[in-house]
Amino acid sequence: MSHGSEENEEEVGNPYLQCCYLPPSEEKRVLWIQWIIYQLIDQAKAALPVVTFVFFFMLIILGQTPSDVMELSYGMLFVIVGLVFFMYGLEFGVMPMGDKIGMLLPTKVHWAVMYFIAGIIGIAVTYAEPAIGVLKTAAQLVREGNAPYLFDLLVKRQNTLIFAVALGVGLSTWLGMLRIVKKWSIKPLIYVCFAIALGLTVIVEAQGTRRDILGLAWDMGAVTTGPVTVPLVISLGNGIAASVGVSDNPLNGFGVVTLASVIPAIVVLLLGLMVPEVKPGDGSVEQNEEEPWGVEEILSSTRAMVPLIVALIILLKLVVRYQDRVMCDVPKESRFKAIQFKANTYWGLAASYLGIWLFFVGLTHGLSKIAFEAGSILPSAFTKVEGVESSPIWSPSTGKFVVMIFSFSLGFCATLAEPALNALGISVEKVTNGNFPKAVVMYSVAFGVAFGISAGVLKILQGWNLTYMLLITYAIAIALTVVSDEAFTCVAWDSAGTTTSEVTVPIVLAIGLGIGKAINVQDTFGILSMASVFPIISVLVAGIGRRIKKGTFMADVRQMYKNDKEAAAALQHKTLDEDDAGGDAAL
Repeated sequence: MSHGSEENEEEVGNPYLQCCYLPPSEEKRVLWIQWIIYQLIDQAKAALPVVTFVFFFMLIILGQTPSDVMELSYGMLFVIVGLVFFMYGLEFGVMPMGDKIGMLLPTKVHWAVMYFIAGIIGIAVTYAEPAIGVLKTAAQLVREGNAPYLFDLLVKRQNTLIFAVALGVGLSTWLGMLRIVKKWSIKPLIYVCFAIALGLTVIVEAQGTRRDILGLAWDMGAVTTGPVTVPLVISLGNGIAASVGVSDNPLNGFGVVTLASVIPAIVVLLLGLMVPEVKPGDGSVEQNEEEPWGVEEILSSTRAMVPLIVALIILLKLVVRYQDRVMCDVPKESRFKAIQFKANTYWGLAASYLGIWLFFVGLTHGLSKIAFEAGSILPSAFTKVEGVESSPIWSPSTGKFVVMIFSFSLGFCATLAEPALNALGISVEKVTNGNFPKAVVMYSVAFGVAFGISAGVLKILQGWNLTYMLLITYAIAIALTVVSDEAFTCVAWDSAGTTTSEVTVPIVLAIGLGIGKAINVQDTFGILSMASVFPIISVLVAGIGRRIKKGTFMADVRQMYKNDKEAAAALQHKTLDEDDAGGDAAL
């Protein structure tokens, strides 16, 4: 009896088991409180370290205080709370719907229709990316006289630009689904897509006056691979993979980010080449009267989420005809192991709308504002800046070194704070059977992003040519890809997606815009493109380094070439057999 009493006492002392003895309504309330607390902590971990670093760098190193600390505080609160609602909507609304649609779609429609629908979802999901909202801030700072084509795309044709980016994501989604079904290697797709993108870059550079769109085009590829596009497309892909019997391939989820980062850049470059000739002028964006907090963001949120929500509901109800209102169990982490509950998907969709509205309000009055102020003040380290009496604080060489330290530290800290990077590290360690530990992934990506942001800022300060930087860095990345295996290739090229979160992108873009305004440089884009390619190089180098250390590098390379030859021979035999079958059928 005493032993049984001890067991009962142990059970009562367990807080998770205690929840099970509560009435259902009380149990649900406890669960929601736990979930909200953990989400607040997670989102605060992602946002606050970066903003705190920027704030104290301004205060201590540069001796400047942000203009309105209270407004910035409210803005950051809106960002964190908005992300909690938004992530709830993604986890329990958007992603489960994508998974169900992906699983049922191949059984309901023809393959051609399925690929078309995947492309439509890719287009709709782009408008829901939180980082797209930062384009409005960028448009307010560009003058027509110094960058006429950039002004034309970013201001006069902003809706066309966003649609071009969305079309690129739609094409990449279609290609990603095709790759999963056909079991294609990611390497040939990388070679072809980036050859096209770099070729178009050279053509635009040769146009002379159109070169000011290059940074914008390549940065748009980074903006699209955010917290909405990647999870939804992967959910859709996993559903399709399960329906066609290839769900056991651990690399199915990889490759989507790579395609969704390069194909939008290709489409924007083509758009830039098709834009009619623009004559330089002295125009700038007309400043409208400032709206009350949240009014303008309602319209932005509606444009962002309503098309995606309507598309998902139509596909779910009318195309695949799935009628169950409750479609997912909450993922059970250690803290929720003892309790399961189901989430209503449509409440999730409503939460995603509320969340993105709160985020947009916080973006306008918090994230973008403090980042732009920091960028505007940074050049005071080495040159005279209006409004900073003590500028220049140091000599040009010392001041630029301080700016580089700031850029490197920002990139490193922001990347390590990304929850997506931790998830990527866990996935990579699992896919590679422990050969590529999580810590190696995280630090190689963080160092890559840090060097990339530093290179992008240096490009603005020194006026370096972005085309040459892209050609050199991607040539290195592709050369390393040739001697890397499929798993490392997928991981490396997708690792750039960890730099394009809903927090990092607005901060990096706004800092670049602020620096450009302070030193009178219009083409301040290109930082994100550098922050995307350098992690690819660093992860590939880390992977090759580990194989060299183990003494398996040359053997692995020989095996890769052998596998490629066998795959090519098998494809040739398959083609010949199909031709023979077609000829026999014709006879």
